[in-house]
Amino acid sequence: MNYLDLAVQILPGVDGRFDVRVASDEGEGKSHMTLPFTLADLVGVVYGVHPYIPSPPDNAVAAGNPPPQPTIAPPEMAISLGFKLFDALFQGEARDILNRTESRASSSDQTGVRVRLTMDLRDLGVCEAAALPWELMCRADGSPLAISSNTALVRAIDTPLPTTPRPLSGALRILGLRSNPPGTPQLNLQQEVDAVGVSWAKLPGMEVDFVKPTQSAILDALAAKEYHVIHYMGHGGFDPASIGGRLLLENDDGSLRRVEAETFAQWVADSPLRLVFLNACETGRTPGRAEIPPFAGVAAALIRAGVPAVVGNQFSVSDNGAITFAKTFYARIIQGCPVDAAAALARKAIYDETMPVQWATPVLYMRSHDGDLFPRVSAAPAAPEPGPSAKAPISAPPPTLPPSEPVRPMSDSSNRSISIGGAVSGSVVQTGDHNITTLTTTTLPPPESVDMNAVVQQLRAMIGQLQLEPKQQLIAKNALDEAELEVKSPQPDKDSLGESLTRAVGVLSKANDVAAQLSKLAPIVVQAAAWLGPHAATLLSLVGLTL
Repeated sequence: MNYLDLAVQILPGVDGRFDVRVASDEGEGKSHMTLPFTLADLVGVVYGVHPYIPSPPDNAVAAGNPPPQPTIAPPEMAISLGFKLFDALFQGEARDILNRTESRASSSDQTGVRVRLTMDLRDLGVCEAAALPWELMCRADGSPLAISSNTALVRAIDTPLPTTPRPLSGALRILGLRSNPPGTPQLNLQQEVDAVGVSWAKLPGMEVDFVKPTQSAILDALAAKEYHVIHYMGHGGFDPASIGGRLLLENDDGSLRRVEAETFAQWVADSPLRLVFLNACETGRTPGRAEIPPFAGVAAALIRAGVPAVVGNQFSVSDNGAITFAKTFYARIIQGCPVDAAAALARKAIYDETMPVQWATPVLYMRSHDGDLFPRVSAAPAAPEPGPSAKAPISAPPPTLPPSEPVRPMSDSSNRSISIGGAVSGSVVQTGDHNITTLTTTTLPPPESVDMNAVVQQLRAMIGQLQLEPKQQLIAKNALDEAELEVKSPQPDKDSLGESLTRAVGVLSKANDVAAQLSKLAPIVVQAAAWLGPHAATLLSLVGLTL
């Protein structure tokens, strides 16, 4: 997915109202908002929201096990409150800019709108608004914004500067922390390890290490190796009567240690992390009261410490909901989704859970320019397409998306000529950056002579022959899986099949050694183009051919 940024900033206004500023490439606008309800109105409607009950700071069980939930409200209540949130935030000029930005995004393939919701937690007047689950927002037709990858919703706490993760040149390393110390409610952490581990195991070049959830073990691990992700599974809590958010970790002797948000953030502050995933209750919560320090929440403290992205839970979360969300999130990351799209699709995976709703509980904080947290060092950036369909940077704060890296000039040493049995005349000039500078004319064989099943299998074989990154391999394989299903259907849809093949060949054509392998890839593409007809020109151009 490509995303057009829609910056939405909530500021304290006058007479109990808030000012809303909205900006995208479609313009800037202002509106005013009155909160339609408070967090207390969500008790029994959104999973894990409970009345504030002070607990002694040393009561670990209370911190990890919130009070029982009241009577569950009907599903319609959550949708109704979600609509009120959406209608309050997007009205007048703000609604107009949202509509224009979405319209522009819909004119381009695989393009959505990233709603970047920003509030300055240091401003005491914004606390009440920041505490609300804006992930609950629903349109008038009842469809939630936050579960659609077309409208990714992220929170961008007002911090000094965004971060841009460096490209990965080696393995993606995950540091796993499992914490369920004595005296805290028992969690099924092994089930979560098993479920999430299946996703991790599918990604080549990934290393996962689990260490004891103690200060010494965590610091030793971060000093010994460069980790990109910390995945915490265990108990969290937020106590407004004392210091705010915390994680329940262990001392060296295995006993309970309650670690404040700021303390944990300082432990990891100097590490080259891309993501911290907190699969624990109330780790994504922000203070709803002015007397609490503004960055008292665990996720907020980590963002302020420089972590590009943090996933947490605003309220309590069930074991099954936490496991399903985490498993789906990592599966979508492995499939090539940016982190904001992965979060949206993971919310969708728990959307059909029984009420009260859990899909509004997970929250994504992000200070990076975009959701591509794990760029590969050898990946060649694509040049932006001309015209209004191209992904463009936002023109107003929060910080803009960086422009695409320019394509390097062609090197004469990378030119290649091909011959495919007389079907092509001339030569194809291909650069090391995969930019075809001339197109070769070709003729197509009769469509009835093409075995499309064989074409799909030949393209599948090319995945192993070309020098592709693991992420590229997975994208190409998934596209060919879709193509194979379509080929085997009683009446194959040429449009769907053409889209799948175009996606697969588009990845193959960007391989580092595609110039040397073009004599193998081009004849397969010619066969596919002959059978598809209308999609011939697009497919052929990917390998430097034209009719």
